[in-house]
Amino acid sequence: MHDVLIELGCEEIPAKQLENIAHQFLEQIKNQLQQAELSFSGEELFATPRRLAVILKSVQEKQADKLVERKGPSQAAAYDANGQPTKALLGFVQSCGVTINNLSVIETEKGVWLIFKQMRKGQFITELLPALIDQAISKIAIPKPMRWQESVRPFIRPIRWILALYNDKPVQGMVMGLPIGNSTYGHRVYAPNLITINKSQDYAELLKKEGFVLASFAARRALINEQIQAIAAKQNAKAIIDDALLSEVTGLVEWPVALVVSFDQAFLKLPKEVLITSMKTHQKSFAMEDQSGKLLPYFITIANMQSDDPSHIINGNQKVMTARLSDAKFFYETDEKHKLEDYLPKLDQVLFQKQLGSLGDKTKRIVKLANCIAECLKVDSARVKRAAELCKCDLLTDMVGEFPELQGIMGHYYAMHDGENSEIALAIEEHYLPRFAGDTVPTTELGRIVGLADRIDTLVGFFSIGQKPTGDKDPYALRRTAIGLLRLLEITDEKARKNLPLNFDFHWIEIFKEACSNYNQQAAKVFDISQEAFAFVLERLKMELLNDYRHDVVAAIFELPIEHPDTGENLKRPYDISLRVKALQDFVENPMHYPLLTAFKRIAHILKNRPVDLVEIMEPELLSEAGKSLSNTLSSLKGDSLIHEPDYYGQVLKRLTVLSDPINQFFDTTLIMDPDEKIRRNNLNLLSLVYIRFQYIADFGCLNIQLKDAT
Repeated sequence: MHDVLIELGCEEIPAKQLENIAHQFLEQIKNQLQQAELSFSGEELFATPRRLAVILKSVQEKQADKLVERKGPSQAAAYDANGQPTKALLGFVQSCGVTINNLSVIETEKGVWLIFKQMRKGQFITELLPALIDQAISKIAIPKPMRWQESVRPFIRPIRWILALYNDKPVQGMVMGLPIGNSTYGHRVYAPNLITINKSQDYAELLKKEGFVLASFAARRALINEQIQAIAAKQNAKAIIDDALLSEVTGLVEWPVALVVSFDQAFLKLPKEVLITSMKTHQKSFAMEDQSGKLLPYFITIANMQSDDPSHIINGNQKVMTARLSDAKFFYETDEKHKLEDYLPKLDQVLFQKQLGSLGDKTKRIVKLANCIAECLKVDSARVKRAAELCKCDLLTDMVGEFPELQGIMGHYYAMHDGENSEIALAIEEHYLPRFAGDTVPTTELGRIVGLADRIDTLVGFFSIGQKPTGDKDPYALRRTAIGLLRLLEITDEKARKNLPLNFDFHWIEIFKEACSNYNQQAAKVFDISQEAFAFVLERLKMELLNDYRHDVVAAIFELPIEHPDTGENLKRPYDISLRVKALQDFVENPMHYPLLTAFKRIAHILKNRPVDLVEIMEPELLSEAGKSLSNTLSSLKGDSLIHEPDYYGQVLKRLTVLSDPINQFFDTTLIMDPDEKIRRNNLNLLSLVYIRFQYIADFGCLNIQLKDAT
């Protein structure tokens, strides 16, 4: 058992892809070792702009010898009527490289078969490693591979050297047309000459001391973060650190040195988001703000070298930043010369999607759909209409053209400049929320309504033209759209929930139908498309819930009928579903509720082959005393209307526990399948009523109740 060190030396790998490519490389090396049946005990990963490297700890030196069996044709198919070998048999022995005399026979239930047995000698890791590395490289998923030589496969960037050691000795062989060696290169400026690696355990330290390279991506990222925080502390400021930018900068440098650079305070008149985005996008730099959140005229840049006189680096960054911010200032001032509503006619000239029309067409659909939602919620439709009309206008501004990530944000600023209502201006920004997993949701009714209309229109539109996601293909990011829609419907943010009506997601089917009708679909198709689109949304909700809750609990909720049998209310409401799942899991995992759950499973078993409808007890006087007690207890549990309160379903389930003792007493003292038909019918009708009362909350029959739940 010895360590394996592998390093691929490359031209500069794109910074945004470095971390992902490095992790893929590690995983593929591990997969190849496992496929080769070679064990290892640990791993280390290294990644810089010019290298991908891994160390696998205590790798098995040699494969175990293994008896290999190959099954050939059946004995009946191996010989003809004259006892001569058939083509099937001759082909089999040829593929095995042996003669017929080397074959054995094996008897199975399906007959006698010819097999070839061979003891395969295990190979040494040093023999396998070149092909193993080559296979690992070929398995890495690369969005835009580069070909630099006809004789080798493409890769993210040209590979210039290969290093591989086992037991601190160089591995012999070729990979990607290059001989494997034990040498690497350090920093392009500080250490341009070869550095020989004699011991795997010295790899990182030797690169650091002689090569001026901090090889560990994680360590380099942490160091950059520490340097940024230290500079900010000296300025009595707070650094604005974006995780994605921090990773990207880590992928740009091998020897990071953080420097603080100033810029003209006059630029602080620009919106804060514009300055921060310009620093991130153009200079890969970090902005700073004071303790009150006001942006400071400084930014932190990360150099790839240490200099006794860093002034030339600072001055260079300052000049470039001044030019970039001057451009941003020009865009902002130019945009302010126009009102947002001036862009409305121009939206008709911008294509949204070939089959779905222009941005102008989409905006008109959003307006109609948002108005429909507003009417359902009894919200001021005039404000909703105005917010929906202007929600896409900033896409045509110069600033958003330069920085697409500022869509909505600039619309907010420009709407305020135009004198629009502040809530309408905020809705223009918030209708894009949430933009990604973990992002905030809109804080206003207008923002949430326009956001819903936008996403529902997108989903229904693409479903209407047959462009729904298939497998891992989702070119229009409809899964992300559905998840964003769910965040709006679930109203998971406590503060936001208080600002919205409790029945916010009650009218979904009408809203989806309205969205579909906006595409001038035939009436027959409106229902099918709207149902399919919403089913897709519910499927995304199901997948999200399965990440956090028991599979049987989730199934118990999703197996419910569409409508509540008492109230007619729709049960397929995302926020409602989320509350049910949470409440049910808490209930099921409480050992105190085990007797009730097992009693229900018994009821479900008895009624398994009997249609369960809402029935009345025809002659209650025929019930046993235990049956009457159960009936009276059940009558006290009136079916409340389903309401959107976070603890509602927990309270309903808690109330159901009063049925536990009456049910068990009924089973203990009553012959359910009484010979008397009337008594038997009444008993079964009573159990049916109990069953239905449970089914108002969930399909308890889906639950996997085990004895361990009671311990």
